[in-house]
Amino acid sequence: LGFAFAFVIGIITEKTAGLHDLNGNPYPSGRGYFPATVSEMVHDPFSPAGKCFFAFCFVGAVFIFFSWYPTQLRNAYIGDDSVIGCGISWVTFRQFVPAP
Repeated sequence: LGFAFAFVIGIITEKTAGLHDLNGNPYPSGRGYFPATVSEMVHDPFSPAGKCFFAFCFVGAVFIFFSWYPTQLRNAYIGDDSVIGCGISWVTFRQFVPAP
Protein backbone atom coordinates (compact mmCIF):
# COMPACT_ATOMS: atom_id res chain seq x y z
CA LEU A 1 0.00 0.00 0.00
CA GLY A 2 2.89 2.36 0.80
CA PHE A 3 4.43 1.61 -2.60
CA ALA A 4 1.12 2.44 -4.30
CA PHE A 5 0.76 5.77 -2.51
CA ALA A 6 4.39 6.71 -3.23
CA PHE A 7 3.91 5.73 -6.88
CA VAL A 8 0.76 7.86 -7.23
CA ILE A 9 2.51 10.82 -5.60
CA GLY A 10 5.44 10.30 -8.00
CA ILE A 11 3.12 10.34 -11.01
CA ILE A 12 1.42 13.51 -9.79
CA THR A 13 4.80 15.16 -9.19
CA GLU A 14 6.02 14.17 -12.66
CA LYS A 15 2.88 15.49 -14.34
CA THR A 16 2.89 18.81 -12.45
CA ALA A 17 6.40 19.86 -11.43
CA GLY A 18 8.57 17.35 -13.28
CA LEU A 19 8.13 18.73 -16.78
CA HIS A 20 11.04 21.19 -16.46
CA ASP A 21 14.71 20.71 -15.65
CA LEU A 22 16.56 22.52 -12.84
CA ASN A 23 17.06 25.61 -15.06
CA GLY A 24 13.35 25.91 -15.74
CA ASN A 25 13.61 24.76 -19.35
CA PRO A 26 11.14 22.15 -20.59
CA TYR A 27 12.59 18.78 -21.55
CA PRO A 28 13.06 18.43 -25.34
CA SER A 29 11.03 15.20 -25.41
CA GLY A 30 8.12 16.82 -23.64
CA ARG A 31 8.19 14.13 -21.00
CA GLY A 32 9.46 14.79 -17.51
CA TYR A 33 11.88 12.76 -15.44
CA PHE A 34 10.33 9.76 -13.70
CA PRO A 35 12.43 7.74 -11.22
CA ALA A 36 13.30 4.19 -12.22
CA THR A 37 12.71 2.67 -8.78
CA VAL A 38 10.51 3.34 -5.77
CA SER A 39 13.68 3.71 -3.71
CA GLU A 40 14.80 6.57 -5.93
CA MET A 41 11.35 8.13 -5.65
CA VAL A 42 11.21 8.09 -1.83
CA HIS A 43 14.88 8.77 -1.02
CA ASP A 44 14.17 12.32 0.19
CA PRO A 45 12.41 12.19 3.59
CA PHE A 46 11.21 15.78 3.14
CA SER A 47 9.35 15.12 -0.13
CA PRO A 48 5.68 14.08 -0.05
CA ALA A 49 6.49 10.60 -1.39
CA GLY A 50 9.25 10.14 1.20
CA LYS A 51 6.99 11.22 4.05
CA CYS A 52 4.19 8.92 2.89
CA PHE A 53 6.54 5.96 2.53
CA PHE A 54 8.08 6.59 5.97
CA ALA A 55 4.63 6.77 7.55
CA PHE A 56 3.56 3.43 6.08
CA CYS A 57 6.85 1.77 7.11
CA PHE A 58 6.58 3.21 10.62
CA VAL A 59 2.99 2.02 11.09
CA GLY A 60 3.96 -1.45 9.87
CA ALA A 61 6.91 -1.56 12.27
CA VAL A 62 4.69 -0.52 15.20
CA PHE A 63 2.16 -3.22 14.31
CA ILE A 64 4.88 -5.86 14.25
CA PHE A 65 6.41 -4.52 17.47
CA PHE A 66 3.13 -4.79 19.37
CA SER A 67 2.00 -8.05 17.79
CA TRP A 68 1.54 -11.27 19.70
CA TYR A 69 3.76 -13.33 17.43
CA PRO A 70 6.17 -14.50 20.18
CA THR A 71 3.34 -16.05 22.18
CA GLN A 72 1.11 -17.29 19.35
CA LEU A 73 3.42 -18.79 16.72
CA ARG A 74 4.80 -22.26 17.34
CA ASN A 75 8.20 -21.53 15.85
CA ALA A 76 8.76 -18.47 18.10
CA TYR A 77 7.07 -19.50 21.36
CA ILE A 78 9.35 -21.22 23.88
CA GLY A 79 6.95 -21.22 26.84
CA ASP A 80 6.47 -18.92 29.80
CA ASP A 81 8.49 -21.10 32.17
CA SER A 82 11.63 -18.97 31.81
CA VAL A 83 11.25 -15.87 33.98
CA ILE A 84 13.84 -13.13 34.32
CA GLY A 85 14.27 -10.38 36.90
CA CYS A 86 10.94 -8.80 37.82
CA GLY A 87 8.67 -11.71 36.89
CA ILE A 88 8.74 -10.92 33.18
CA SER A 89 8.78 -13.97 30.94
CA TRP A 90 11.72 -14.38 28.59
CA VAL A 91 9.38 -14.31 25.57
CA THR A 92 8.03 -10.88 26.53
CA PHE A 93 11.51 -9.54 27.27
CA ARG A 94 12.81 -10.82 23.94
CA GLN A 95 9.93 -9.08 22.12
CA PHE A 96 10.65 -5.58 23.44
CA VAL A 97 14.42 -5.46 24.04
CA PRO A 98 16.71 -5.38 21.00
CA ALA A 99 19.43 -7.97 20.59
CA PRO A 100 22.95 -6.92 21.59
